[in-house]
Amino acid sequence: MKNVITRLNSDIEALQASLMSLTIDLPKPCDRLTGLSDAGLAARDAVLYRAAALAWHTEVLVSGCGDFCNAVESDLALALSLGDAPNPVWDAQRTFSFLLDDVVFNAMSLLDYASALAAEVCGVDVTRRRTWKRIAEMSRSAVDGKESPIPRQVAELVLAKDSAWVSGLDKFRGIVIHREVRIGSAGYGIDLEPMKGIATFYLAPELVTSIAAVLPGGDVEIRDGAVAIVRATMQTATELVEALGAAYCPRPPQEGI
Repeated sequence: MKNVITRLNSDIEALQASLMSLTIDLPKPCDRLTGLSDAGLAARDAVLYRAAALAWHTEVLVSGCGDFCNAVESDLALALSLGDAPNPVWDAQRTFSFLLDDVVFNAMSLLDYASALAAEVCGVDVTRRRTWKRIAEMSRSAVDGKESPIPRQVAELVLAKDSAWVSGLDKFRGIVIHREVRIGSAGYGIDLEPMKGIATFYLAPELVTSIAAVLPGGDVEIRDGAVAIVRATMQTATELVEALGAAYCPRPPQEGI
């Protein structure tokens, strides 16, 4: 658990640093301390809010799942009773699924806010949608040589991330919100050498298929899956902000050039 928190905090710090650099380095009018508009600052702050929410939900999921699995492992009587009704595994599975849904929702929300920030920096018309999906569509136009406010280097990054996993996560979110609940599987039993109980919770196969590029191979345990989603989300947002900085923030000339 401590290692998970350390990794998530490191990802949040990297995201904060990239956002701060963009805030400071964007060319600014004489009457403002930053080149970011008020809408841009609001989107920036929303990204950080969602990052904190993601970390919180993930910590609750990882610690709760770990506590349950440890209790089954250390209490043989509990492990032997798991086949009886009511089975606490199924209640735990629902609880962890609630939390994983929150991770998925917050992950896409963070990327939507990062896209709103990108749209503000790139000068996208305020009447147009500023979601990840819309930025990806405009990025496709930029790469295809069509008119688009998105710089090519930003567009190429967005399309690479979208193709690898973000569009899959977005589609899964849409299914869960609007069409059908997707709950992963759970397994339990007794390990004979040494004699101890075992309980394991897995991601839904549809989610694994949708975002396989950022997950470990095979059946994915729900704790590992949640951490992978959150880390990929924060790293994608950080790379997007860094690409915006490279495209819009002037750099001092290097010595000797």
